[in-house]
Amino acid sequence: MDSPTTECPSPTPGTLLLTNHDDGYCLLYPDGYSVVYPIAGEVCLVPGTPLMACHSTHPLFNVENAAGRTAGQVADESIAALPGFPIQRTSLMIAGEEATVLVNYPGVDIQRLVFLVRGERL
Repeated sequence: MDSPTTECPSPTPGTLLLTNHDDGYCLLYPDGYSVVYPIAGEVCLVPGTPLMACHSTHPLFNVENAAGRTAGQVADESIAALPGFPIQRTSLMIAGEEATVLVNYPGVDIQRLVFLVRGERL
């Protein structure tokens, strides 16, 4: 995987740069959010000062070995685990890579999941 520092965007007014060298990504997030590292491989962005770790998280990033799977295959596995739910599937481009998006994914609250594989990382 390319070093994220060579591909990272520059912060703009109202944004901050999050760089995670270990997991190989970087991104801009809104000023006023806090970055929380609950466990290895996960990062939460929480509005304001986190009082309860990631309980009020907006995005949660989980990085793991893709184990040879594509983003679409991981999405298929996630959908198959919850038969009967009206999960919507779309795609989008992130840093030149196609990501698979699942909308209306059930959990504690309705979620939007975005799966992206780059190198061997999901």
